[in-house]
Amino acid sequence: MEKKRLSIVVPVYNEEDNLHHFYEAVRQTMAGLDLDWEIIFVDDGSRDKSRAILAKLEREDARVQPMLLARNYGHQIALTCGLDHADGDVVIT
Repeated sequence: MEKKRLSIVVPVYNEEDNLHHFYEAVRQTMAGLDLDWEIIFVDDGSRDKSRAILAKLEREDARVQPMLLARNYGHQIALTCGLDHADGDVVIT
């Protein structure tokens, strides 16, 4: 039987101080579960170093999928964008 896939959708706006901590917490939690998973970070027009951090995480871990919005559209649009691109059997926001 094929493993279930979990998609985690995370809106991001100026979160440079939190991205590594969040990613590491998710990675450690998921290590104990028998699931395939991905994190879809949707950057909602951040003006800090969030995009650079997401690019680095993507290079280091293929499960990290950043999506970059052209400007700040708001939390709900960022969530909708992530949901539209999630391919998991289950999605957590």
